[in-house]
Amino acid sequence: MKSVKRIVSTALAAVLSINMSTAIVPAVVSAQEQDITINDVLKEGLSNFETAVDISAFEYGISAEDIAQISSIINQVFVDPELFYINVGSVNVTAKNGIITKVKFEYNNTPEEVNPLIEKFNQKVDSIISNNITEDMTDLEKALKLHDYIVLNSKYDLESTIEDYNGGISAYDILVMGNGVCQGYAQAYSYLLNHLGIESVMATSEEMVHAWNLVKIDGEWYHVDVTWDDPLPDAAGRVNHSYFMLSDEAIATESQTRLSAHHSWDSKGITATSTKYDNEFWASVGTEIFINNHQWYFISEDGQYSTYSADSAQVSTNVSLDEEKWYVWNETTQFWAGKYTSLIVSDGKVYYNTPTMIYSMNLDGSCKEGLKYVNPYETNGYMYGLVLENDKLYAVIKQAPADAGTLVEVMDLHLENYSYIETMLSSIEDMQDGDSSVFDVTEEKVLPAQAIDLIKGRDIEIVLEIEDSYSWAINGQDVSSAETKDINLEINQDKGEVPESMLADIASGKDTVELDLEHDGEFGFKADISYNIGSEFSERPATLYYYNESENKMDKVQDVVVNADGKVVISLNHASSYVVVMDQINIDDKTYKDPSVTTDVPKTEQPTTTAPSETEPPVTTEPTTTTTTTTTTAEPSVLKGLGDINSNGTVDLTDLTKISLHLLGDATLPTVFLPYADVTFDGIVDLCDLATMKQYIMKDITSFTK
Repeated sequence: MKSVKRIVSTALAAVLSINMSTAIVPAVVSAQEQDITINDVLKEGLSNFETAVDISAFEYGISAEDIAQISSIINQVFVDPELFYINVGSVNVTAKNGIITKVKFEYNNTPEEVNPLIEKFNQKVDSIISNNITEDMTDLEKALKLHDYIVLNSKYDLESTIEDYNGGISAYDILVMGNGVCQGYAQAYSYLLNHLGIESVMATSEEMVHAWNLVKIDGEWYHVDVTWDDPLPDAAGRVNHSYFMLSDEAIATESQTRLSAHHSWDSKGITATSTKYDNEFWASVGTEIFINNHQWYFISEDGQYSTYSADSAQVSTNVSLDEEKWYVWNETTQFWAGKYTSLIVSDGKVYYNTPTMIYSMNLDGSCKEGLKYVNPYETNGYMYGLVLENDKLYAVIKQAPADAGTLVEVMDLHLENYSYIETMLSSIEDMQDGDSSVFDVTEEKVLPAQAIDLIKGRDIEIVLEIEDSYSWAINGQDVSSAETKDINLEINQDKGEVPESMLADIASGKDTVELDLEHDGEFGFKADISYNIGSEFSERPATLYYYNESENKMDKVQDVVVNADGKVVISLNHASSYVVVMDQINIDDKTYKDPSVTTDVPKTEQPTTTAPSETEPPVTTEPTTTTTTTTTTAEPSVLKGLGDINSNGTVDLTDLTKISLHLLGDATLPTVFLPYADVTFDGIVDLCDLATMKQYIMKDITSFTK
């Protein structure tokens, strides 16, 4: 049986009294009225961290000898959920004429120390309310949602070994720390309900060493024991409802769903006489109940997808989900009798599990489809439920129903659009060797792991387009990761992730574009990313740098070319911030024309030239002209870096390869690179340039001369 821990002892450890010989003045009001009034005064004093709370003005005549009464009053104040942060070292009283006039406290914490705790607690409460409660909900529905939230997000600290703030007895322990004991559960539930304007008090039983709640719904009081509805040991994704909304009679009686009865409780004079909900359907529901427009969605104990209408109070069974069995682990002939299907409702869709599959369907049970197979031998167990956290869907993996279970992330409901995924996966499955398929992922910006698994090792290519801004091209033979994961494809431009000083060092006054990838870490494959950096940079050579944050430096990755559309293609295998640095083109004021484009200009005589050195490109003299016309091209001007087509500072085999591919027709040199390739100065890039460059690389010649 679960126990309750006390905030203070049942009797005050030290009570100071003055003038005890004076006759005791009798109380002038009822004990109940006295307790409430003094509670309010003490609560305000504690909230203000007063070291001595003066109660003399009330003249209630509480005897300094009546230790039990003042101890009870202080205990009631200390269990107020709003005072979770109060941690006192000792409590003393002072008296005059035998009557208590002041209650003194020594605090273990200062206001400055507890203010961050209060702020964190309030933020958590606001988050819980905003994510679970809607204005159209009835008080009953609000009470149910908060009941389920606490159970699903808390662990009972059976051995008192989990980190907490107040020993598990406060609302802070349950709501912020996520663990505690029954008093903490009851305080957290009471605080959330009161925050919504729903009356709630904590009931306690000294004989049971237990605490729970009484909740007022539609003018009637009902028992709710959140603690006993939390499976023990903790079971992720499971929440019982056996002790939700019961009368005094029902909670004191054992039943098929309530294996233990409550007894000997103190409910501050409150009685729960209404039996309206004593035999409701939810007593046998062992998973979360979802609420949408007064329709409740849940899985019945026999595995049926069902709904409950709060308006008509009618339960309907929509569809039988499955007939699969949860087999005993590593056994093929034995299985468990129960059904362990969980239900998740999100954005108008229903998700549920079998032992090995996750399915989705519409709220009315139509359009059922399988989403993902979860291999039990990879997860080392079957699925015994689902959990939704921050739009991520997790499978609860167990080998037996009584196991605590582990959570394995299976999909992100926010990032993934399943009609898009199913279309993509189906298309990939139909692809043949050598095929390439294009997918518009503008809305999702995510490549699911399932798609990577399907292309892995195959000679197929998928292209993922995000509007006209950028695209990712991935070949299945470039997938190297043994374990795939979803890839965030989003890229942002010029976010400022690269330090300005490093940017300035590599730019040296040149134009730059910073590309910041949102994915974290390795891709598990090589991707060719085509990014539109702007038409103003079209046909410019450029250099790609990688921001090596761990070593605080910029590493050169590759030389690239901006095409005529303003796009640059970069090959990457991991996410980071990258910088494209545009090279400056130095062709004086003349334009080098593509030899395939001809114009009628005066025929030129052969220019005289000076012999160029290895570092000085040839300088042409102005030719004389005659009146004869012919078809020719404009002469190149003085060009720094002649032969260095990729702008890496040297003339090497890469440059030779680029010319070779250009001449073979397998690639086309951008117009801006043609002056660099024309090492024979005849206005045409041809085999003569190829031969001359080869001679230069082989050191048969030391410079480019006509």
